[in-house]
Amino acid sequence: MLAGLFYPFRNGHKLNLTREVYGLLKLPLQTPFSYFGLTYSSVYVYQNGFLTFNWPLFPSSPPTLPANIDIVAPLWTDIDNSDVYVQECKGVRVLQRATNDIRQYFPNTNFSANSVSICTWGNVKYFGTSAQNSSFQVLLISGSGLSFIVFNYGSIPQTKHIALAGYDTDDSTSYYTVPVSNVANLTHSTNINVKGRWAFRIDTLPKEHGLFYPAGNQNTQNPCQSNASSPAWHLQYPFLYFGRKYHKIYVDNNGLLTFEPFYERLPKAFPANSNRDIIAPLWAKFDCSVSGNISYRVVTRGRILDRARNDIKQYFPQFGFSIHTVFIATWNRVPYLNSPTTESSFQVVLVIFRTLSFVIMNYGNISSTDQSFQVGQNKNLATKF
Repeated sequence: MLAGLFYPFRNGHKLNLTREVYGLLKLPLQTPFSYFGLTYSSVYVYQNGFLTFNWPLFPSSPPTLPANIDIVAPLWTDIDNSDVYVQECKGVRVLQRATNDIRQYFPNTNFSANSVSICTWGNVKYFGTSAQNSSFQVLLISGSGLSFIVFNYGSIPQTKHIALAGYDTDDSTSYYTVPVSNVANLTHSTNINVKGRWAFRIDTLPKEHGLFYPAGNQNTQNPCQSNASSPAWHLQYPFLYFGRKYHKIYVDNNGLLTFEPFYERLPKAFPANSNRDIIAPLWAKFDCSVSGNISYRVVTRGRILDRARNDIKQYFPQFGFSIHTVFIATWNRVPYLNSPTTESSFQVVLVIFRTLSFVIMNYGNISSTDQSFQVGQNKNLATKF
């Protein structure tokens, strides 16, 4: 199996550091590697079966994707201090092999490899286990303006440790988890009809799936309770809302944003005669304890800022300033209260420049309802917009 799938690796740098320093090696790249729209000149290789690009990462255990990290994980789990080999290869035979492989798996790319970085965990043991070695490998292949990652799996025994195989980006605009519930099945799994091998093109962002910006993860989900709201979410740069500056935002389960605690649970027509500033993509009575989720996130760097900048430039071409912050709140497949079979998905995006602010509302499937609802913005002093 190793001879058939694995690229040569024993001539590379050998990573064999103690567990106390996490087994980390920084590999400078002669040929920069493009990863979903960003280019990196080095890669960090970890004893525990994963790579990062933009900074060292010292987590206690694998996360659940999306995790908002530029990460490639052929098999992230708790691995003992074992042999890990790392090298960037430009040898003719390796480049030709990579070229042939990528042309086979992606026949429409007209690809020629000019660099292959090979990271191999060879006969490593899970931490606390004296037997049953695992072998796996990740290849970073670039050339012709394109980039690919390839996972190769040899013998992979089952483990009681938490494990993750897949990839993610620093703002989770693209992520993928290899769909196996038992890591031992990685040896026989594939997405390219070659058992034990997975291959992905990762040089550019995929086409947007609809209008939605990437939602938050499990760490930024609202509690699914009736009439609940998020805690105050603090912004580094203020959001300017019709002359007022706000440094914190509340995401209400009932489909609205406020800038101060708000306790009006039944939707009211705008102007609401309220002393609260309100942004309501869909103010109604929802119950996410039945299904769906409500999440939020703040983004201050990376690909989402580029997307927001392009959107604002398209919609408001007279503005061309740098974006500081994007705040995204997403109501994902939430049912109306007492209507468990309904399902609505919508989103509000706050785009913050230094002296300008914009609101974008995105809508997916919205179920009909007999309930009262309200969509729009309400300004303090009951001015309607």
